[in-house]
Amino acid sequence: MKTKAIGLLGLLTFILFLGSMTGCQKEEDVNVISYDGIRLSIQNGVVESWGKLIPDAEGYNVDLKLYSAGISYNAETDTWSGEGAILYFEMFSPLEGDLSAGEYILDELGSQSAYTLGRGYLVTGFSFDGTLKTADFLKLAQNSENFLHIVSGSVIIGKNKNSFSVRVQSTTDEGRELKASYNGPLSKISKK
Repeated sequence: MKTKAIGLLGLLTFILFLGSMTGCQKEEDVNVISYDGIRLSIQNGVVESWGKLIPDAEGYNVDLKLYSAGISYNAETDTWSGEGAILYFEMFSPLEGDLSAGEYILDELGSQSAYTLGRGYLVTGFSFDGTLKTADFLKLAQNSENFLHIVSGSVIIGKNKNSFSVRVQSTTDEGRELKASYNGPLSKISKK
């Protein structure tokens, strides 16, 4: 009897140990962008709805922008201020005005079908003066060494009421693996 109790106690301790290890690993990987051994913290996110870009397209254009703590975004003027990192994806959702839960795959053909990505970028170490709009800074950043163009991969969106989970597994045009995760609210803005 004593041997069974010790065995059960050992098994319970092992299970609790594994559970705590799993919890630690997940906590480290939340709200982070990682590539080339570099880890960048993600603080906020915004979803901008643009409607259909092509009338006959299956998907509605929804831009996802995840950004670090050093940056603030003014949705009314579409301008950025501060310094830090922004992860941007042009996505096509089956829902008008919102991201639908599911996996979005990068589509090199630009079909704008539901559950596809049109393009993706990571910009790091960029200073924003409060006047740069998203399209402008993406053009300027393309000439920077801190600009990574995402050419393949996927973004998985999960939703629970007003909270989102975002998981990114992608590759840049230079063959770098880029991963990201975010759990939290995403501000929603209609641009149409």
